[in-house]
Amino acid sequence: MLAVAGVLLGLWKPLLSARSDVLATRIKSRADRESRAMDALRALPTRKDKVLRVEEVTSRAVLDIHKAIPLPAGAAGIGLSDELPEYVARDIDADLRTYLTARSTTGGFALLVGPAAAGKTRTAYEALRQVLPDWRLLMPATGAEANELAAVGADLSHSVIWLNETQDFLTGSTPLSAATVRRLLADTARPVILLGTIWPDRYDQLRGMPDAPGSRSVGHLAADSQSTEGGQSLVGAEAGQPSESPGHNARDVLNQARPFAVSGFSGAEWERTAELARRDPRLALAAAHRESRMGMTQILSAAPELIHRWEQADNPYGKAVLTAAVTARRCGHPDTLPNSVLQALASHFLTGTQRATATATWFDDALEWACRPVHHAGDIAPLLPHAKIIGHIDGYRVTDILTHHLAPTSPAQPPDRLSHDVWDTLMATVTEDACNSVGYAAYVNNQLPQATAAWTRAGEAGHTEAMFNLGVLLFDQGDNDGARIWWARAAEQGHTGSMRAVGALLHRQGDTDGARTWYTRAAEGGHIESMGALALLLSDQGDTDGARTWYTRAAEGGNTVAMTVLAVLLKEQGDTDGAHTWWTRAAEGGNTLAMTYVGLQQHDLGDTDGARTWWTQAANAGHADAMVKLGALLRREEGDTDGARSWWTQAANAGDIDAMFNLAVLQYEQGDTDSARTWWTHAAEGGNTLAMVNLGVLQYEQGDADGARTWWTRAAERGDATAASSLAQLREG
Repeated sequence: MLAVAGVLLGLWKPLLSARSDVLATRIKSRADRESRAMDALRALPTRKDKVLRVEEVTSRAVLDIHKAIPLPAGAAGIGLSDELPEYVARDIDADLRTYLTARSTTGGFALLVGPAAAGKTRTAYEALRQVLPDWRLLMPATGAEANELAAVGADLSHSVIWLNETQDFLTGSTPLSAATVRRLLADTARPVILLGTIWPDRYDQLRGMPDAPGSRSVGHLAADSQSTEGGQSLVGAEAGQPSESPGHNARDVLNQARPFAVSGFSGAEWERTAELARRDPRLALAAAHRESRMGMTQILSAAPELIHRWEQADNPYGKAVLTAAVTARRCGHPDTLPNSVLQALASHFLTGTQRATATATWFDDALEWACRPVHHAGDIAPLLPHAKIIGHIDGYRVTDILTHHLAPTSPAQPPDRLSHDVWDTLMATVTEDACNSVGYAAYVNNQLPQATAAWTRAGEAGHTEAMFNLGVLLFDQGDNDGARIWWARAAEQGHTGSMRAVGALLHRQGDTDGARTWYTRAAEGGHIESMGALALLLSDQGDTDGARTWYTRAAEGGNTVAMTVLAVLLKEQGDTDGAHTWWTRAAEGGNTLAMTYVGLQQHDLGDTDGARTWWTQAANAGHADAMVKLGALLRREEGDTDGARSWWTQAANAGDIDAMFNLAVLQYEQGDTDSARTWWTHAAEGGNTLAMVNLGVLQYEQGDADGARTWWTRAAERGDATAASSLAQLREG
């Protein structure tokens, strides 16, 4: 009778369905590209058209470091900076600087995660000044500027891209593209360091944001939706799938970063503060408040005074204005808040009596109170006026110390707990330009009617990103016709992401000709994800040459999935070197499937260490097939049964059929037939024919001839000759 098959599966599997992580760019010619590159660099802070080096940037305001309490009178003459207190070495300095040193040859992305005024920005700057003083410091103001730097091919070698307050780059009106980050990090020959800061709650929210209610998305490798104007976008998914849940782009960006936690001061940090306090009286003041719940950096930034001014306000109208400002910012409003927004929202945070007894000048008086500096803090105030033109105030900006303050005593509520009346007032008063980012915040906080209203208003005003986002929202709710209308409107205005979405919707509905038309329009407009979608469609239609052309263009544009698919095509055509080149580029860009293929190539060449390295990297990133291969290598070539079991268990729990089969073989060989039966059953129900055969053998050994016959019959019907032979023996016996 048949013996159990102990073959370990998983050293080669067919290519997974091609999907696209993408970056949109429009390059007309080499001269145009070079001109755009120069323009992109000139748009950043420069001195005489020269981008500054790290050591040349010393201004607190340029770095966006919180203003510190002032030096006491007469202290300025002892060699202290008026702007920056003495730097207290942080516990994470060694790890952060080691990371920057190691990544200075290949590029990397460091992200400091901590609350407002925790010292993130100062810590990041001091690390750069110590490790990379001669590198250029590029300070894009928006995600669109950062995207443009990568898109136009500017020479960014040995540059730091400063992403202070990274959450604003990901959730504002101009999102930093995940494909931009991937493309920058993939070019290891021209190393670039991305250095950002983010609040912990926003980091957790953006990385763990759930899918939208009713979302029918099935793809998990999403695309960035770039337009000719730029703007915050929800993102599209695989071919035939027009939309993906919101936040995928933000998750993708953050998952490429190495996080460093910056929290309150440790005992060792306070001891270092005490030493420096002998020189700097500002540190002495902070050290005197060591027992407070605030950290040293918050004390230096006057956070206790700012929060006390807000929570314990002696002016209810000023408190209402501050609460209105914090509420608007938490709901996605851009940082400059017009009077109309503040005045309308403030009404919600006043009692009926306070509204009835307000004077004619209540709002002006409230603004004056909110802009008044806090005690002993120089010109640090909760609210400050902002203007682009001298003498004309555009609006007011609230300190992020208050925006981030989420204690139970905070007067403002999180966006998902605000009343509909507050949301409605905000929607009625914000400008059309602000509606897209407010709509995105509403969507993230599951305020779908408000998101719909905001995006509709912005869309009607011609904002193509809002049109695209509204289409995604309608698609999630099952309104394909409504989604197509809005996407088509945006597409007619040149929004290539919407062209791709219309094409994907038609593809999903079986209209491949229509899909091909829209994909082609988007691809020719520079939308690289559409190039990948078009290539996949052409491949399905048998146009191998056309598919290869578009895969090549997408790969050259930085799409790591296209690189991986192109490598497979080259390997099938016998170009092993070309395949290795593209797989390696994709792997270095973070594509886990490419890592798996590179590991397989290394294994075929006898380089076990190289194979283990790539498979381990992919497995640690969650790639189940790499886990299967790594487990097989550990078991068969290194005798590490425990290591194999660990990786196969992870992959099996993730749904990998080969891992289930291998785990069952291992359990069977160790005498655990119950576990073996369980995993083989899962694998067999997932379509693994060999698992069906083995289940039949196991049940026959246990005296269950009927059970054996059932599984062998299923395997034989799938063409397995061994199962058919076993059935014949069973009938004869």
